[in-house]
Amino acid sequence: MKKIRFLKNRKILLSIYVFLGIIIFFNIQKISDRILFITFWALVLYAWETWKIREIEEKPIMLLYVRNIKDYDLSKHRKIEDYLIRIRTEEKNSDYFLRLRNTGKGTAFNIRIESDIFEIFKYESRFFAPLKDEHSIGIIKKGCKKIESWDELNGAVLKIYCKNTANKSYCFKYKIIDVKNKEVEFLGEE
Repeated sequence: MKKIRFLKNRKILLSIYVFLGIIIFFNIQKISDRILFITFWALVLYAWETWKIREIEEKPIMLLYVRNIKDYDLSKHRKIEDYLIRIRTEEKNSDYFLRLRNTGKGTAFNIRIESDIFEIFKYESRFFAPLKDEHSIGIIKKGCKKIESWDELNGAVLKIYCKNTANKSYCFKYKIIDVKNKEVEFLGEE
């Protein structure tokens, strides 16, 4: 809620600046003063846009994937193999597993994953590097119950929380549509 109010306040503030700028512009008599005022106003708008670009550059974008172990050449991915064997041993069922990936330009810190039905018991890292970092996550039913079938994940909604280097918080919502077809739907950002 605080984020939404902050964004609305920025828009209100910009609207006030535009309104005051128009009033001041039409009350200036000399052409040279009007040109100077337009230059000043262009610099203010340029600074505003630069600030928005900086915010985009620092934003992590977390994606959720369903993967199949059969799609990997495990001889080349020792770290993936070690981690996936543990998940498959604990769940004793399929070759499917969940992965998180940061496709944004900013590093993601303090990652937290929540679901109403499931809980995350293991993932490889507390931060994700930009544009390439992908990690497996382990998931069980709440109350430390094992998942009998990966089909139980169909319809599950997971929220991925993270922060960027400027400590700004983000939340990405995903719904697992079909594990066997590796379909995940992005529900939006909070």
